[in-house]
Order: sequence, then structure tokens, then C-alpha cells
Amino acid sequence: MGKIFSSEILFNKELKYIKTKKNSFPLQISEKGYISSTDALSGKNIYLSYPEFEFEVHKVFVPSVKDLKTKEIIIRKTLDLKDKDLIIHFIEQPEIKQDNKTLHYVYVAKLFPEKIEKVDLENIKVLTFSQISVFNFSYQVLKDKYIYHCFADEEKLILTISKGNILFYARILEIPEHEKKDPINFFYENINLTYHYILQNKVKSVDLILLSGELFSSLEIGKLVYEFSRVPVATIYSKSFVKNIEPDDFHNFLIPIGNLLTEDTYNFLPDKVKEEQTFKKLVSVGQITIVALLLIFVFLNIYEFSKIEKKLDFLESLNNRIIKEKQKILRLAEFNVNDLSFYENYLDTFFKSQDRHPLYIASKLKPLLSLGYVNKISIREDKENYQLVIDIELQRDFHSLSELDMFKKEYKRIVLSLSEEYTVQDNTTFDFKSMEVMVKLNLSRPI
Repeated sequence: MGKIFSSEILFNKELKYIKTKKNSFPLQISEKGYISSTDALSGKNIYLSYPEFEFEVHKVFVPSVKDLKTKEIIIRKTLDLKDKDLIIHFIEQPEIKQDNKTLHYVYVAKLFPEKIEKVDLENIKVLTFSQISVFNFSYQVLKDKYIYHCFADEEKLILTISKGNILFYARILEIPEHEKKDPINFFYENINLTYHYILQNKVKSVDLILLSGELFSSLEIGKLVYEFSRVPVATIYSKSFVKNIEPDDFHNFLIPIGNLLTEDTYNFLPDKVKEEQTFKKLVSVGQITIVALLLIFVFLNIYEFSKIEKKLDFLESLNNRIIKEKQKILRLAEFNVNDLSFYENYLDTFFKSQDRHPLYIASKLKPLLSLGYVNKISIREDKENYQLVIDIELQRDFHSLSELDMFKKEYKRIVLSLSEEYTVQDNTTFDFKSMEVMVKLNLSRPI
């Protein structure tokens, strides 16, 4: 996902949304969590983070394996994660090795409590945690320093420690009811205790402490934190992220704004839902771009098509003449049946020639062409065998075995459909190690 903001971002104070050149993102804080949506009216493309749930961070050394699914199986076995509902994401640290194994930071979460099951996952683009949304700003502020980020609102305190895109530790604490009127002591004690726990168990030093949310304007907290840590204390400059926004509004909506910065590593939307969304998007993109593909299809094969086009021009001209002649014949009281048969044969020839037109053929191949990157499409006439021959090559890479398997099933269905009209020679290869498919199809039929 990455950073989506630029100097073109605007904030509307009255309606509480931020706007880019392409999208508007209404910002909401509701019982479902913190919501940023590109289309609030239809409830689609939602960036959603939950404040209630914890996730675990583990360090695991993994053998050199390229296949992500195999790597996930190794990680699950190493951590003894038998619950299938546990969702894991991991980040490789290639520079840190041990016994020919590479360090991976592994993030484990269970996202199917009763509350989340009620959410329409198909319409969610990003599903994450409030801790992640807070950490996202640490990464954007300084990418090469250890940052201890402290965020608070009226209900909770969130504490994270990170460097670059690696989140080492995150903690979320609900503010007790009796502390809400004056939470300074609660904030101080937990920020202090967590800071020393981090230094003893997670990192050796902290380079910067960030205060955000309700903490950003608290001089007292800033002073107390500096006194026990002797580490520079700072707040986030809001307008470096969103133009035309006041600090109060930025810090009030820091989490829903942070949702929009969430990278794929920290998107805990179940893989099955992601794959279904990717497949639907692929089909949709294929439908939208098919016209461009058809144009490319025609121009790349103009030499092969030219012969067919000339015949079509001739037959179309002949067809017009035949229609006129046939009308004359039908108006006669007496006519020669043999002549009529002659003209009808010509008409039949014309209509049969239409299904050899490149655009007609391309429209029939549309489901296949939308499946991947097209390397080659050619049409030729095999005069010796009176065959129309079509050669197609396309390729596609995948990120998971399940995605590749879904592609394979759809591909087989399309080829089966084409076999009703064509003789099919299928030399397609499915490489489950490199997660790549190379489609090579030869289609032929009588002219």
C-alpha cells in the first residue's frame, strides 16, 4: 500500500474528510473501529482498524525458501501455531542470519471474534489494528531510527517501538474509568514502565520519543517523559501529511488517517478474501482494457490480417450486389432456381467469413486475454490443410499457491469452452516453485 499522501491532500474541517486528486476519505470513529473509506455512501474500499485486539510479534529464523506459502508453513510449525484462524504476516531481515537461516519478524493475529465476523469483509481494502495505524507515522517520520511512539485518546493508550518498517513491540491499554478525568499519572506510569521493558527486552536504545493524540499538546507529559528517558521528545508535524489541517484535527483523527498508510505486511485481511478481491479486480481490469488489447491485437497482426481483410472487402461488395440481384429475382414471376442457389452460396460464404475477422476472434478470446500479460497473439491461414490457426502466449506471476490454483481452475474452464469451437493444443506450464504460469495455446479450426 505504502504512503499515499502528497502536498495535494486537503482536509475538510466541517465534513471531516481528507481529499486527494483521485479519492475522498471520510474519517470515522465508530463502534466498528476507526474507519477511512474511499466511498462512504456505498460502503466499499474501507480502511478499517480495530482498537480492541492484540497481536503478537515473534522473531523466527527460517531456511532459505522462496515460496511464501512454504515459508509460512515452516513459521507456523516453528511457533506451533495450530489454530487455522490465526493470520500471520512476516518481514525478512536478509542481513541477519544464524546457522544459514534468515531472521524474520512474524506478526500473528486472530481476527475472527464475534464482532469482526459481522463486518462485510468483501468491501474492506485494509483490515488492521490501531497500534499499526499509530506505528505507520513513526515509519514515515524517520525511517532509520528507533522510535518510541506514545498515542492516547479518551479511551486508551497505545505504545509502539519500531525502526523503519519493522514493528518490534506494540501495547494497547484501556484507561480505567477512575483515571479518565485526570489521566496524567496513568500515562506517565505506563509510558515509563513500557520504556524500560523495551530497553531490557526489545531494543538496546531509543533515538526519539513521539507523542501524539491527546499527548501532543501536554507539556507536562513531555517534560516528565524527557526527565526519565533523556531522549529527544517530539510531536508529528501534521501538515507534512495533510495540507490545510489544524494540529487538533490531525491528532483527533490520527488513527483513521494512519489507516491509509498501512502497507500490505500489516494488512490482516484474510488471504482468502484478498485472493477473491484480486481475482475480481483482474477480471474487471481485463474487461476495461480489452478494447486496448484488441487494438494491439489488430496492429501487431496487420500483415496476417490484410489478406483476410481484402477478402472481406471483396465479399462485402459482392454481398451488396447479390442482395440487389436477389431482390430482382424474387420480384420475377419466373426465376431460375439454379441462379438463386448460386447467389445463396455466395451469401453463405460471406457470412462464414465473418467469424474469421480478427475482432470477432478477439472477442471470443476475451476471457483468456484478460487472465495475464499477453506476450504473443497471431492468426494465420494454413492453406495446405484449410485451417485457421491462432497462437497465443501469455504469462503471470503469483504470490500464493491458492491464488495460482484459483487461476488454474479458471484457465481450464476457459480452454474447455474454446475446445467447443477449436482444436486445442495446450502446452501451458504451471510452475508451483517459481509461482509462475506460462500459457502456450495453439487453436485451429477449418476455414
